[in-house]
Amino acid sequence: FYTMYNKRPVGRFLIQVCTNISCNLCGADEALAAFLKHTGTELGDTSADGNFTVAEAECLAACGFPTCVQINERYFEDVSVADVPRILARLGSELNGGSDTAPTPE
Repeated sequence: FYTMYNKRPVGRFLIQVCTNISCNLCGADEALAAFLKHTGTELGDTSADGNFTVAEAECLAACGFPTCVQINERYFEDVSVADVPRILARLGSELNGGSDTAPTPE
């Protein structure tokens, strides 16, 4: 549970990609790389605008639906590289006047 503690501030959206075995076998590394690319961050760092922090997560207890991503308190299941731009677009719309809560889980 120590990975749940953050030693420094995180972005408005904390994006945690499960890289445990089930998710890893189903493309977690590729999904993680896509989140890093599309947010312009390095692993564990926060984007320059302060909106996104991308990190690896241990098992998120959704092994039947890999790859699992947790954004703030919401879960997204069966996430592929192709889903990443759509998920980030929804987050972006929230930052531009949408709801103040995280997006509805998939």
